[in-house]
Amino acid sequence: MLGTLLIFVYIRFQDYKPKVLKQIQEIKGISIKRDVLPYPTGSVKISETSSLTNNHITLKVPVDYKKVKSFYENILLERGWKIESEETNNTFHILKFKQKKETITIISTLEMEDSNIIVSIEITKATKVPTL
Repeated sequence: MLGTLLIFVYIRFQDYKPKVLKQIQEIKGISIKRDVLPYPTGSVKISETSSLTNNHITLKVPVDYKKVKSFYENILLERGWKIESEETNNTFHILKFKQKKETITIISTLEMEDSNIIVSIEITKATKVPTL
């Protein structure tokens, strides 16, 4: 009896023909993320991480931090962003912009290494956290 069942299942499996699948042209609910900020000429993206509330990009940039500061000030101020804070310590220059409920923090190393500096850009969106 078991042998007959196995033969039957094997024969059905051999004759099985799946439906032809169609390629889906559009997937709803998923968007392709594009970089929202330009990078200085010659920059190389080292890493990028994203979550629901923020996007973090690390770049290797072939200019000093003053040029990076000027580059992003020109772009963001023109787009309506306001400088929220700016500070420089022994190692980093930190420039923070704010617009509505979003912030952009740009951290640049001060010392050039191999003719490059490292620039970290974090874009944060304030969102409501669901309560349980």
